Amino acid sequence: AIIERIPPPKPDATSTPPSGRPPLRALLLDMWFDRNIGAILLVYLTSGRLKKGESLELKHAERKMTASDIGVMHPNLTPTEFLHRGQLGYISCNRNQDIRGLRVGDTISRIGEAVEVFPGFEPARSMVYAGDSERLDPAINRLSLSDSSLEYKKVISQALGTGFRCGFLGLLHMDVIKQRLKAEHDVDVILTTPTVPYTFTPLNQRSDGGTKGIVVDSVDEWPKNPLGTWKEPTVEGTFVSPVAYASDITQLCYSRRGTQLSYELIDPTRAMFKFELPLSEIIVDFADKILQLSHGYASFVYEHRGARETDLRKVEIKINGDPAEALSFICRHDAAREVAGKMLRRLKEHISPHAFEINLQGCVGGKVLVSEKIGKQKKNAIAKDHSVAGDPTRKMKLIKEAKEREKKLKQVGKIKVPPEAFMQVVRLD
Repeated sequence: AIIERIPPPKPDATSTPPSGRPPLRALLLDMWFDRNIGAILLVYLTSGRLKKGESLELKHAERKMTASDIGVMHPNLTPTEFLHRGQLGYISCNRNQDIRGLRVGDTISRIGEAVEVFPGFEPARSMVYAGDSERLDPAINRLSLSDSSLEYKKVISQALGTGFRCGFLGLLHMDVIKQRLKAEHDVDVILTTPTVPYTFTPLNQRSDGGTKGIVVDSVDEWPKNPLGTWKEPTVEGTFVSPVAYASDITQLCYSRRGTQLSYELIDPTRAMFKFELPLSEIIVDFADKILQLSHGYASFVYEHRGARETDLRKVEIKINGDPAEALSFICRHDAAREVAGKMLRRLKEHISPHAFEINLQGCVGGKVLVSEKIGKQKKNAIAKDHSVAGDPTRKMKLIKEAKEREKKLKQVGKIKVPPEAFMQVVRLD
């Protein structure tokens, strides 16, 4: 009955090129990683014939690969010499093959063959970003094979070293990825607050479009002379929501420095409206806030719109007057005090008291915005000297000597900042 109701694949209707064989055209359906074999791609051939060892390319990812092994699922991996039109099979890659950027829905062909790509391919739009600063390059590459909605890019942090800026569909998706990295690859990650690329145009250069400006992606790239025009990336967010929740969502957008572009009723119960929003305001918890306010009934999608001017500052964190460059960050001028204060309070919680008082400061351009103090260890200077009993002069002399030692120690003493303190300060809430 099955072979009667489901006909076999029809012969190739595509025009045959001069090479005498129809072009190969396959749809990438799924991917996963095998520790022994490497990356495995599940594909469906709609045209041509695939032979083991052929060189292939993925049209959207613009990646080249070699079909090290091919076969069918029967039900396990069963190698074959060929895959024919209409067959569902697998392609395995070499373990050293670069697998970054592969996405489900991509079109596979032989290198140099012009084939029509499959319609409807669009990478998942990330709603939450986080910096994963750990040695997880191989693990995250392999994990992305089975989760095409994971977006990632390598970055460098002074505090934590090389890591990745990752894009997720939401906070739940971010938590699932973190748990999978631990369970499947035994990799613990530190999730940190991400940054966005700002554009800086110095005062002596034109800002009328004649100059592209300098892209500042992290505090390490902060210019020596920051006087000029700063721009931050923006997005155009489109919302579809029940009318009952539209007011709460618009208030959230305004609180995130949004500008309303349009508002219209789809029907008596649903509204569609658009806002221009800074990218930095939506990359952590914005999408989840929308779902919370609407009880899951509203939708939100965005497109990159351009850039608009902003007022940025580099905030330096100083410990007893010495800059802690690893903790410095870029922030809007009007939010610098609040963010620096939050960071200093975290730092205060995780630095143990020393023999001298520790001053923590958040500074902008040499001006102290906020400060915190860590008290010194309590120590009784006369507790072990019994000769001071009834001798106030001797007592005052010991106290004075203790203060002098503390003053010298503060000048030359090293403050021990444990690694956990750095991680707690820069981590994502």
